[in-house]
Amino acid sequence: MFNLWGIRKNILVLVLTPTILVSLALSTYFVIDRIEILESAHNTKGRIIVSSLSLVAESHTLTKNVHLQQKLSHFRDSDPDILAIAIIKHDNDFMIQSGNDLFIDQLRVDNYPKQFQVFLDGELSRMLMPVPTPDASELIYLSIIINRQSLILEIYHTLFMASIITLAMVIMSLYFSIHLSRSIGTPLQRITEELDSINKGNLDIKIHTPDIPELAQISKTINSLATSLLLSQENVQHTVDQATSDLTQTLETIEVQNIELDMARKQALQASRVKSEFLANISHEIRTPMNGVIGFTNLLLNTDINAVQKDYLLTIRKSANNLLSIIEDILDFSKIEAGKMTLDKLSFSMRDSVEEVITMLSPSAVKKNIELIPLIYTNVPEQQLGDPVRVKQIFTNLISNAIKFSEKGSIVVRVQLEDEQNESQIIRSTISDTGIGMTDEQLSKLFQPFSQVNQSINRHHSGTGLGLVICKKLVEQMGGEISVESKSNEGTSFSFTLRSTKLNATSEQLNQMINLSNHPVLLFDSHPMALLAMKQLLNGWKMKVYDFQSIEKLLSAAKNLSKNKVFNPLILLGHGENNLAFAEDIKKLKLLKHKAMYVIGHETEQFEIEKLLHLGASHYLEKPLTRKQLRKSFQEIGLISSTDNDYEDESEMRHHFSQLKILTVDDNPANLKLITIVLEEMSINVIQAYDGLSAVEICKEEIFDLIFMDIRMPGLDGIGASQKIKEDSLNQRTPIIALTAHAIAGEKEQLLSNGLEDYMTKPVSESQLRQIISKWTGQIAKEITKNGDNEQSNKSIEVLTEDDKTLITDESSSINWDVCLDIAGGRDTLAKEMLADLVAAIPGFRDQLMASDKNDQEEEFLSNVHKLHGFASYTGVPILKSLAGALENELKMNSTDSESEKLLETLLIELSNIEADSSSYL
Repeated sequence: MFNLWGIRKNILVLVLTPTILVSLALSTYFVIDRIEILESAHNTKGRIIVSSLSLVAESHTLTKNVHLQQKLSHFRDSDPDILAIAIIKHDNDFMIQSGNDLFIDQLRVDNYPKQFQVFLDGELSRMLMPVPTPDASELIYLSIIINRQSLILEIYHTLFMASIITLAMVIMSLYFSIHLSRSIGTPLQRITEELDSINKGNLDIKIHTPDIPELAQISKTINSLATSLLLSQENVQHTVDQATSDLTQTLETIEVQNIELDMARKQALQASRVKSEFLANISHEIRTPMNGVIGFTNLLLNTDINAVQKDYLLTIRKSANNLLSIIEDILDFSKIEAGKMTLDKLSFSMRDSVEEVITMLSPSAVKKNIELIPLIYTNVPEQQLGDPVRVKQIFTNLISNAIKFSEKGSIVVRVQLEDEQNESQIIRSTISDTGIGMTDEQLSKLFQPFSQVNQSINRHHSGTGLGLVICKKLVEQMGGEISVESKSNEGTSFSFTLRSTKLNATSEQLNQMINLSNHPVLLFDSHPMALLAMKQLLNGWKMKVYDFQSIEKLLSAAKNLSKNKVFNPLILLGHGENNLAFAEDIKKLKLLKHKAMYVIGHETEQFEIEKLLHLGASHYLEKPLTRKQLRKSFQEIGLISSTDNDYEDESEMRHHFSQLKILTVDDNPANLKLITIVLEEMSINVIQAYDGLSAVEICKEEIFDLIFMDIRMPGLDGIGASQKIKEDSLNQRTPIIALTAHAIAGEKEQLLSNGLEDYMTKPVSESQLRQIISKWTGQIAKEITKNGDNEQSNKSIEVLTEDDKTLITDESSSINWDVCLDIAGGRDTLAKEMLADLVAAIPGFRDQLMASDKNDQEEEFLSNVHKLHGFASYTGVPILKSLAGALENELKMNSTDSESEKLLETLLIELSNIEADSSSYL
């Protein structure tokens, strides 16, 4: 607390405090001592008086009371302080009394002491002393009251004198402390003010030297310090001036560098933009001729050519497909680097996705005699929420790499549920191979773009070095992680996790719909992992599986179990090599009771398969065994009926949405007709509009649940129509889905930024329409089989990409009838009608294209090409669709006339080819 006070206060406190304390102590001691002396003197006086009176009382007998009375009165009169005297008997009776009547009653005795005793009562003292009588027969008491006023006055006088002395000492101390504080505080105050001035920069001020030696020494030291600071300030100022000059030059240099960096940044951004545009353009530039190369290569393969020519053509087609795959990798990597890779949120089946990839890649594995095994555990939920195309891309890349870098052995694809929480689940997938493996150094370079493990591998295995980088980015974007374990010459194992949201449709729903509970199965495969994979597949349908790695043990078990009359098992035999022993085993099993016997193998020659069937096998299935493959075969033998599961073919199912009203807008009658028919078959109320203006007018009168809007239309285009529809409150919240036959890079973002909620590329399949309707209306389509039974399903929907459909070509004509049926939802009549509409419109399109081209009417020419592209998108003519799309892209990108002319010539030739080939289908 003293630190918070100034010097003056400290001096006053330090001087006055001990003075006051000492004065109070001495005064207190003096007063107490004086009071004790006065009290003692008073008591002594009283004792003397009492003693004297007691002697007088003893010397008189009771008969001499008159004389004793006189003695007592005389004694009382001689001392003014004695107020009353009495001699009291033992029974409190007065024998003799003398004094003021006011004090007589106070002379009485309350108790009878045996010796002298003093009683104080305010300003009075009562003294009592026992006095023996002359005959010692009894005690009498002498009681006297003495006035204490003189004593009290003496005490007050003593207190007054002590106070006067204490006050004098305090005043004297206060005087000296004030004087001392001034003699020290004033010079210090002056020094403080001068220091403050020095602190403000007045270093040339000299502090006044006081008379006190210590303060004088402080002043001299401060003056010396100020002089040193003044010199230092001058030096610092000089240094600052020099540094400022240097800094100015540095800032000028940095500013020049910043300008250069800004220019470099702008150049880098421009280069990045140009790169993105280049990649987008070059992809279409390469795809367009490559699609033609692939298409015409397929046509040439169906002509009369010799073996050498066929080999050349197959090499051309393979190289073209490899080139397209490289372009896709570069485009995906570019999207990821630019942060523009977007993932869909669709319901799909993980098992079906993995099995589709396995089925697609199995021929490559079979060629290298590698066992490809999909081990999908039963705890994997049936439905996932994610991007099925990107999930397939990850599996395709990792499995194809495993095949590429393996020369023997097996590749196991494991998929299992790793973790399950309230709203999410984590699926872990592992692809393990027995290939060449990698060293630690090679692993460190694994996920670097445009690099492979070493140059020697590059000479044996082609690739861009982007596949694993893309997989890693996709897995991370899906909320998962990817890792790899590998040892040189011992194989590699890639593992990744995918996080997805739980869906209401789970694997339990599938098990309820496909339930072969406790149906016996005798299962054999010499490969333990292949055996486990098939067992997991059968366990998913709750079948009772007896699995064996030895066919001899299976034969023995089958013989024992066949004695049971009720026992009627299925027999599944994994077939590695076709040998005589296996053939004999089939013959033996044929003799036993069974429902059906399946051989599952890698045979590619039909006569080998027929040989196995002739020996006694009921069916032959290709390895790796998939659920769809097995389910179809079980349907053929009647084990599963067409209504026992929720995986019916699209051709066997119809889908129903309740109480939906949708507006479809398209200037192409064929396109409008197709989408209207597809939607109406889903029990949807469809309203048609042939252009943007009519769509706007219709929306002013009716409310719709969804609007499908074509983009390129004469007059008011799709974007303008959508904006006008949104301006009116009636359909302000109605989702508008863009439909376009072709979109260059950035067009999708442009459409979504102009008020449209979603985007679809023509041709639009029925499955795509169901997905988009469910997404924006919240309804899940009810599945209705052709026999009228309703089944609720969340089944996986495979969506073919635009480029995949472009590459689909028939081996015998320009018309791919499978694609025609796919677009028409499996309806043969509708597919023929759409093809007939296209063929009927070809002469008109040919004349319009040639006329607009000759008249150099760019807008009309582009509009005609767009219409033709739309027609082709809804018919199975992939080559025409590809050519029309490429020509439309060239026109939008303002390419050279020569390129457009070449495409137009090819397109006109393709129109003639379609007219010629259409007779086979109409």
